[in-house]
Amino acid sequence: MLINMIKTNLALSVSLLCLSCTALASTSWTPNSFQNLEISAAVGPNWAKTSSTHLVVSSYETDSVLVSSVANHPLWKIGVGYRFFADQLQQRSFLNDLLVELNLYQSSETVHGNTWQYQLPQFNNYSFSAPVTSTRLMLDAKPGLFTMKHVSLYPILGLGASWNNMAYNETVTGAAVSPNSGYALKRSTASSFAYDLGAGIRIDFTEHLSATLEYLYANLGNISPSGTSKNGDPIMSSPTFNVCNNSLLLGINWKF
Repeated sequence: MLINMIKTNLALSVSLLCLSCTALASTSWTPNSFQNLEISAAVGPNWAKTSSTHLVVSSYETDSVLVSSVANHPLWKIGVGYRFFADQLQQRSFLNDLLVELNLYQSSETVHGNTWQYQLPQFNNYSFSAPVTSTRLMLDAKPGLFTMKHVSLYPILGLGASWNNMAYNETVTGAAVSPNSGYALKRSTASSFAYDLGAGIRIDFTEHLSATLEYLYANLGNISPSGTSKNGDPIMSSPTFNVCNNSLLLGINWKF
C-alpha cells in the first residue's frame, strides 16, 4: 500500500511540475524556442544537518535520540531547463535572464549518535546509526541578475517534492545490557514537500557550453524509519528527524 502511495505521489508531482513548465513555455514559444532549451548535470559535496529527537518505546518509556554527527556523501543532480523571454531580457543590463529548470537531485547520509533510555544520561546504553537516502524533484527558478565578461550571477528558488528513505539501528554500548536488546527499525520511504534556496555563478565558454558553481540549501522535511523492528520488539513511535542539506555543486550545461 505504501509503495502504491509513493508511486501515486510521484506521478502526480511529475505531472504538476511538467504542466507548470508547459504553461510557462506557452507564453513565449516561437519557432526558435528549442534554442532556449538547456540540459545540465552537477555533483558536489553535501552537508546534512538534523536535530536530536525521541523514540517512544511504550507509555512509560521514552528514549532520547541524541545526534552526535552526520556522515555525508556527494549530491548529484540532472535537469532540463528553459530560458523564458530570452530575446527581450538579453537587451537589459540587469535582470537579463530567466532560466526555469526541472531538476532531479539525490543525496545520502548517515546520522550517528547515542540513545539514552528514559531520557537519562546514566542509561546511555546504545549508539545508533540511521542511513538516509533522499531523492527530490524540484522546479528551480534562476533569474539572472547581471552579466560581466561572460560571467553571470543569479539567485535560486525552488519548490517540489522529496522521497526520503531511512532505517534505524541501535548497537549496545552499556556493559550490563543484553547484546540483542537494541532496536533495528526497518527502512521506510515517505514523500514530503521540499524547497531550496541558493545562489550561483555561471561562466559561458561558448554559445552552447557553460559551467556553474552553486550553493544550495534544501529543507527535506521530516524523515522517519519504520515503526516495525526487525527483531520483533514493539515500539509506539519511531524517531523523526528533520533534515536540511547544504550543498556546493559544480555543474556543466549545454544550451541547444
